[in-house]
Amino acid sequence: MLWFVASVLLLCVPAESANAIGWCYHIGECNDTTWPINFAPHCNGTRQSPIDINSSNVTINENLTDFTFTNYNNTGVLTKIENTGRTVKVSFASGVGISGGGLGESYDSLQFHLHWGNGTTEAGSEHTLNGVQYPMELHIVNAKSSYNGDTTLAVQDSSGLAALGFLIKVEPGTTDSPASWKDLTSYLSNITEMGQSATITHQISLDSLLAGVNRSSYYRYNGSLTTPSCQEAVVWTVFKEPIQISENLLKLFSTSVHVGNTSTPLMVNVWRAVQPVALPVQATKSGSSSIKATGLSLCLAALCLMYRFVVSALFLCALVPNADLADDSGWCYHLPSCGYTTWPTNNAPYCNGTRQSPININTDAVTFNSNLTAFVLNNYNATNVLTKIENTNRTIKVTIGSGVTISGGGLGESYDSLQFHLHWGNRTSVLGSEHTRNGVRYPMELHIVNSKSSFNGDTSMAVKDPAGLAALGFFIEAMPGTATQSPASWATLTSYLANITLGGQSVAITHPISLNSLLPGVDFSEYYRYNGSLTTPACNEAVVWTVFKSTIKVSSDVIDRFSTMLRIGDSSSELMVNVYRGLQTPLPVQRSFNSSSTAVSSISSLVLVVLLLVLGNS
Repeated sequence: MLWFVASVLLLCVPAESANAIGWCYHIGECNDTTWPINFAPHCNGTRQSPIDINSSNVTINENLTDFTFTNYNNTGVLTKIENTGRTVKVSFASGVGISGGGLGESYDSLQFHLHWGNGTTEAGSEHTLNGVQYPMELHIVNAKSSYNGDTTLAVQDSSGLAALGFLIKVEPGTTDSPASWKDLTSYLSNITEMGQSATITHQISLDSLLAGVNRSSYYRYNGSLTTPSCQEAVVWTVFKEPIQISENLLKLFSTSVHVGNTSTPLMVNVWRAVQPVALPVQATKSGSSSIKATGLSLCLAALCLMYRFVVSALFLCALVPNADLADDSGWCYHLPSCGYTTWPTNNAPYCNGTRQSPININTDAVTFNSNLTAFVLNNYNATNVLTKIENTNRTIKVTIGSGVTISGGGLGESYDSLQFHLHWGNRTSVLGSEHTRNGVRYPMELHIVNSKSSFNGDTSMAVKDPAGLAALGFFIEAMPGTATQSPASWATLTSYLANITLGGQSVAITHPISLNSLLPGVDFSEYYRYNGSLTTPACNEAVVWTVFKSTIKVSSDVIDRFSTMLRIGDSSSELMVNVYRGLQTPLPVQRSFNSSSTAVSSISSLVLVVLLLVLGNS
């Protein structure tokens, strides 16, 4: 997000003037949802940032050439680091600049700052990529060199500012890496309070902080500052490849600095949500040199492509119980007085237990368990087992008829499938999955609720058994491209939402929809496993959780229906948005798949095929 400082040539409002104009992130009266009203006309404009970048909808622009970075390799240009009360900002010395990259002229680099969520448990990037939000984002702020530092002129020019955005994710299996980030974050202990700053004495270059990023591969659009006054004066560049840093360094931002003095809240969730108006995005033609598809070059290309695929794939609920499992005693999602932060106190003893769900799944920390076999899904292909869909005031629940069961999957016995429900944020722009993976939250999550068959449907017994319930969790992400009403099963399912817009309404499902048709592309042999809890009150610790590695892909228009059609009560009540519980204390997680052997086997097989093709043509 961009921070405007007209007085010091930096896009960051100073602490004292920021308080005067009254915008913030952490209080409902002044957070980003209020800016379009409180800071009109710019904050309710037509090219507001940040946005979601749908990579399948971008157009290629061959004029987006490589950048020239002046003094980005200089280890003496980072001069000061500051706690502004809303972010951490690093100032630059003069002589740092950018040119090329499809920009009309050269720009002076002024500062960088960061946006983050809460450690790795709550994502905090401003831009999202295909609906996925990253743990952090770094913004380098630049102003046209022709303005000679007059930022009052720059913000009046539709391309007066240029922002370089870098998504940041966790580097698996490392600590204190890269060294440049370790040096940078070492200053955070000196700026714990708003207004504090420190001189940077370590030798840190901008290049060293951007290590591993291919800066010839990026997205481009025209947008705005992402804090008030939200001037639409920014040429945005968002790089395709993320920066990777160790988890312990990333966590320092949300555990070290406060929004005021040390008695004020820690600085967490300092990001503006994705804006509702989609903007045209262009992209560079290619981020790498072409590879000749002959002989050994073809083999190397295959190795590279398969490696990238495997790494990407590997990167790749509140459990709302049956009606007789739910505790309806005054809990909610939408009010501070009854939201999930109050449940450990208001809904003790279980909601403040030691194995609470949901959690972040850190794939680098999970262990392989060969006993986690493939599931056997009985009657998941039947098209007449989904009987009723209901607006429960807190989610959408679909009741499953008798005779639908699961077994295998490392479970001790068979379980009866009772119902499924969903969790979501606000359209595809505000993410709402309950579980996260490597700090990444998805737009939605589907949970299938199952109870031990031996209990014969007695869920009061199931919640007293630490393995009485089994929940199947599926991440849902936006389908790439321009597809609508897809998959057909999801279009059919959501067609019923018009009949249950109000809390308590329900309707019989008459269309033939199978559970399998709602789970297309999911590999039921690859999943994560841990022992947790219900994720709504009473939060009983009675759940064996299975979160599948594969995601369900649904078109954006279908995802958006949940947060635009349903209300939590009558027609005058609020829309049902952000219906998910925040992440709980990490728990031990196992996985069913041996990632290293899968990757080696896949790469070896592909290379063998390519070698045979090469030899056959020689």
